[in-house]
Amino acid sequence: MIQQIIIETLPTLTDFTSVEIKRVLKKNAKNFLNTGTLLYIESDNITQDSVLLTLFSETVKSFYLFLGSWDIESESDLYNKPLEVNWRDLIPQDASFAVRPVVREKNMLSTIGKQVGQAIIDSYYRDKNVRLKVNLSNPDIEIFAWMQDNKLTLGLNLCGDNLNTDKEILARSTLLATNWDEETSFGEIVYSGISTSALRLATMDANRTKLRSRKFIVLPFIDKETILEIARRNWRTDKDVKISCYEFKGRINLIKQVDPEVRKISIHEIDELIESKNAFLASNLLSSIEKRNEQLYIVEKIFDLLGNNADWRKFTILAREDILEKTHLVSNVMEKSIIFKGIRAKMVTYMH
Repeated sequence: MIQQIIIETLPTLTDFTSVEIKRVLKKNAKNFLNTGTLLYIESDNITQDSVLLTLFSETVKSFYLFLGSWDIESESDLYNKPLEVNWRDLIPQDASFAVRPVVREKNMLSTIGKQVGQAIIDSYYRDKNVRLKVNLSNPDIEIFAWMQDNKLTLGLNLCGDNLNTDKEILARSTLLATNWDEETSFGEIVYSGISTSALRLATMDANRTKLRSRKFIVLPFIDKETILEIARRNWRTDKDVKISCYEFKGRINLIKQVDPEVRKISIHEIDELIESKNAFLASNLLSSIEKRNEQLYIVEKIFDLLGNNADWRKFTILAREDILEKTHLVSNVMEKSIIFKGIRAKMVTYMH
């Protein structure tokens, strides 16, 4: 049976998540609800797709099983429409649950939560003679309720806690923006995790530790044998990839302590960038440098060094918008506006 998985990422980054999903799941993702953060895919194997997303995705924030979508004409529809969902096959009878409304009109939060929640309780009691427990603070199961343009959409949280941090999502997205071909050398400028993300992407390094906390593992419709079979498979490749990181001398030991994984990367002092042979380069200053004046200094230094380097082919940088508007590096081929933690930023790709 074909079902849909709703996939969530950070605002304006759905293009890069679509690219990653195509690589990981071999599926085409489409925009969902026009939110700028949600996509959906068609799935004939929820277990397999959930495990593969968990092991290999670094642009996905969370993912959900699509349960249904209905036009809402009155408050009573918020109760009656969810009764159409077969809740008895979705939630274990000893599990607690909570409804998480996602709506612009804040005055609707309580109404949606109560009506949908009561429908779930009543439907479950009707079918199994069991009264489900509600736990708003730490539920076993979360039902997300998106309300947009008088349309209610329900999704069961398959992920649990966020699959990836904002930093991991930005790192992988910046990497994908370069269209790195993995057969060519790659370099990160000022470490924020892009270079280590590149290594994991190229070598198919499965992150099995993320499987332990995924909510889908305990759901009754998930095939436990499939989880074990995929998790045990040797996905790693022995691809010889040349990846470097260029850093300021005073930060090199610091980043090694914060992220030991960076030791797998060839680390150089930033002034060596002028002699770099890396064809693809990327830098995410939003995650690595907080102060505006420091970002400006680093951007100017990077542009000066690359302006005297004839070997690079493509460079993607993510930094504050007001900084990139004042600086330039030959002609850009891609520009995307991003708002991150209230900061207006831009992701720009330059060709040499």
